[in-house]
Amino acid sequence: MTRLELIQTPNRRMGGQDRRYHSERRGHSMAPPVTADTIDTLRDLLDKSHARIRTLERMVEDLRKDV
Repeated sequence: MTRLELIQTPNRRMGGQDRRYHSERRGHSMAPPVTADTIDTLRDLLDKSHARIRTLERMVEDLRKDV
């Protein structure tokens, strides 16, 4: 046993079992296309959230004045 023999394992990444090459996983990762209705809905929600933030800021300022 004077020689050193290399033991090579098969490359997992080249096989069909690698999770990165799973066609099902790649197919579901795509986001649906954004439509005009979706953009309008998101804009409406954003406007409402900004209005709520402004209301909260006003309430905080009123509380600070009272202290």
